[in-house]
Amino acid sequence: IHELGFHPNKLARALVTQHTDTIGLIVDDFANPFFAELAAAVQASAQAAGYSIFLCNSAGLWEEELRALDSLVAHGVDGIIVSPSAGLTAERLSPFADRYGPIVAVGHAPHHHRIGHIQIATRRGAHEAVEHLIERGHQRIAMLCGIGAPAIHHRYHGYREALLTHGLPLRDELVCTGATTFERGRASTLALLTQHPDITAIFAYNDLLALGALRACAELGRRVPVDCAVVGFDDIPLADWVSPSLTTVRVDKAALGGQAVELLLSMLTSPESAPPSVTVETRLMVREST
Repeated sequence: IHELGFHPNKLARALVTQHTDTIGLIVDDFANPFFAELAAAVQASAQAAGYSIFLCNSAGLWEEELRALDSLVAHGVDGIIVSPSAGLTAERLSPFADRYGPIVAVGHAPHHHRIGHIQIATRRGAHEAVEHLIERGHQRIAMLCGIGAPAIHHRYHGYREALLTHGLPLRDELVCTGATTFERGRASTLALLTQHPDITAIFAYNDLLALGALRACAELGRRVPVDCAVVGFDDIPLADWVSPSLTTVRVDKAALGGQAVELLLSMLTSPESAPPSVTVETRLMVREST
């Protein structure tokens, strides 16, 4: 084999076995370190099990997710892991699950008997983050929110519940919705702190927004955490590298990716069994920004 430079023809083998030993992965945004870490975790777990990965970027658009699903099906992958947008409803995803094969949804999961679900305890994590701010004496807490994705609603409800539990008013004008990027976090924080200088803390939907908030505070001369505390969500590597380091809610991306692959492989082995729902817990990482 070595002398002749022989390599197995996986396409020919797939025609016989009806398996390609490949898994499709569809994520929201390669530029977001959260999804980069998730993709790396899925790839590591899949390779350990003898599978290769086809990676697709949807930019958070359900139309792109459907195109990616079509492409992955055409390539004959054995199963698909997807981090779906809010637009990828059960009505849109069900035809693929009905006629194709095992799908595991990470985060939001359209209800379907052939779709496995790896969910993140985002609501609990958000509640814990805001409660952490309240315990440090903050009462005027703003939120930098996203728009559309179900995870955004879970994090907003965690924020809302923490305020109401402690008898604090929910002020709609302190909740800023939009994109979940660094620049959006910066621009939103500049506007919030200029219009509502009484804000003493900010809870951000993700770490990119929170890092933008840190930048805005520096531009406005608001010391963190003395004048304004900031909490993020996800715990991307940058959270621990910036100064001040960012307090955030950690999501274990290695566990998330590993369990997604494990669930998908179990669905391949037992296609008639109802796929379970698995929850990955979060943990508050307290650092200098609070």
